[in-house]
Formats: sequence, C-alpha cells, structure tokens
Amino acid sequence: MTISPSIRGRYALVTGGSRSIGLAAAECLAAAGCNVILASRNQAACRKAAGRIEEACGVRALGARCDVTDRAAVHALFKKLAQDGPALTAL
Repeated sequence: MTISPSIRGRYALVTGGSRSIGLAAAECLAAAGCNVILASRNQAACRKAAGRIEEACGVRALGARCDVTDRAAVHALFKKLAQDGPALTAL
C-alpha cells in the first residue's frame, strides 16, 4: 500500500483503533509517518495500542475513549480535539 508522503507529520483519527481493521489502518498510517489518535470504547486498549505504535513507528500516537454509537461522546471527543488537540487531516 502506498500512502502519499504529504501525510507525514499530520494527524489522523482512527475509530475502532484498538484492534482489528482500525488498528491495522492506524499502523499503516503510522508506518507512513502519520501521527494517529486511536478511538474506541476501551480507552486502556487504545492507550496500549498507541504505545506500541509510538515505539514501533516513532510517531505520536494517542488513545481516546469514544463510543461512536453515542452522539454525545463523538461530539465531546471532537470538542476536546478542537480545544486541546492537533488539527486532524484524516478520519
């Protein structure tokens, strides 16, 4: 898989990022130099996966709890990112 070098140093939010397809997507983005924010219902699993990605790829990786079926939780995550977090390039 080829990812544009323009993603290097940018930030992507990956839902379902603690396992399976979401984790694989986050790992591919990180391998291309993209910083990632992993979001899932299990914050501990997100943080653990983020730590492994940081160590393996040398990018910034963060874990955040967010149940995407809960509209208020999604709104709260984006509000927090808008206030404190980096600007997102990709979802």
